[in-house]
Amino acid sequence: MNPERESGGAVPSAVWRGTALQVLGRFWGAACTLAILWLASEALDGPGFGRFTFYIALFAWLDSVANMGTGQVAVQRTAAAPARMASVLAAARGIRVRAGLFGVLLCASFVLARDEAAGAWIVIASLY
Repeated sequence: MNPERESGGAVPSAVWRGTALQVLGRFWGAACTLAILWLASEALDGPGFGRFTFYIALFAWLDSVANMGTGQVAVQRTAAAPARMASVLAAARGIRVRAGLFGVLLCASFVLARDEAAGAWIVIASLY
């Protein structure tokens, strides 16, 4: 429990600022996605736009695979024990690298199986 909250203290302003920045970041990201999709819809034909949006969705899924909740776990593990920060972050980075490489291999397998045009570029893009 948070002793400050139990005693009726206010939420620290840093928490409010952090929350506001996260909300603004989400809105900014959504606006950027909307702009990119609008520009792509104007520049690409129907099948090209479909392939583009499919691979954007695939990359978003791969991002989730690589993340694996490591950020949330790192916060939980280090909140009460800040001295563990280095080891927890090293473990999280290791998990993300391995999961990310697994995702790239999945993407490469899919691209090879479908014999995608410019498949090498798609696999390179999946490295992000």
